[in-house]
Amino acid sequence: MEEAEAIASAAKAILEQGATLYTIAKQWNAAGILPTGNKRDGSGERARWTIATVGHLLRSHRIAGIVTVDGTPRPDIVAQWAAIITPDRQRAMAAAIAANNRVTVAQGRRPVNLMSGIATCGVCGERCRVSNGGGVRRYVCHVGHIRAAADPIDAYVAGAVVGMRGGRIQGSAPTPRPRKTLRAHGFNKP
Repeated sequence: MEEAEAIASAAKAILEQGATLYTIAKQWNAAGILPTGNKRDGSGERARWTIATVGHLLRSHRIAGIVTVDGTPRPDIVAQWAAIITPDRQRAMAAAIAANNRVTVAQGRRPVNLMSGIATCGVCGERCRVSNGGGVRRYVCHVGHIRAAADPIDAYVAGAVVGMRGGRIQGSAPTPRPRKTLRAHGFNKP
């Protein structure tokens, strides 16, 4: 099976059967279909499909014959390659992938960055990764659309979550109120 047939088959499996990116990656690896861009990983071994590489390929506009410039679709530019699936089918598949996307962390492992794997680019919709360039943690779009300091974003999100939980995070003890503050407001009992 060539890559174009595999992509069309994956689109059908995702849209009609609810297949996951993991399932597609596993099938492509078992069938010996290699990623075209990188035939070898850093160890010299042949590269294999992962959830990330399958997701990136299936969400790309390229498979629908749409040219992108800096991650932005440009339907006014005619592609020099044939579309594998229709643009409508590609959009539906990207939406299905986004709806089925689950962020999981191995049991016992804590995420290092609060929004890592959750924050997405507002321009292209891809997940942002964390960059530590210049000693400052930033959430960045892999295409380069956004670059934002991670600490203020993490603080804002953590504050919003704590606020939604009534001032406490689930499983934590209630935050004690200082007696001095209560007395200052006319309350004599804690």
